[in-house]
Amino acid sequence: MVRGIILRKRPEESAHAYSKIWWEEGSPLVVLSERMRKKVQPLANVPVSLAMRYGSMTIEKGLQELSDKGVADVLLFPLYPQYAMASTLTILAKAEEIRKKKFPHMKFTDFPAFYSRPDYIKNLADSIQKHLAG
Repeated sequence: MVRGIILRKRPEESAHAYSKIWWEEGSPLVVLSERMRKKVQPLANVPVSLAMRYGSMTIEKGLQELSDKGVADVLLFPLYPQYAMASTLTILAKAEEIRKKKFPHMKFTDFPAFYSRPDYIKNLADSIQKHLAG
């Protein structure tokens, strides 16, 4: 069933769906994430690296980039405001797996879910207000 229908149909459907949202610069997720990293870096007094669970911006590459800059204490900041096993946990588990194998000198601290933080809620509300005006 998987090979017969899903593997023939899904790539075509996915390509069509992605073509509707794709930007000239590339994947919206990658483009927005890189823009955010560039805005955060000047505000931080430590190197900031971007990594993703899938794709070319791998967690290993991100950790290597930090290691090459002498970073040993890493704050992992999953960009999901909520905690979910399917997203947050898999990212943290993958990072720990890579740390053990390739970067045992690193120490990780992970930023907790932030969906209920007042500053996050205010930023969301402000963003929504802008779109509701008029």
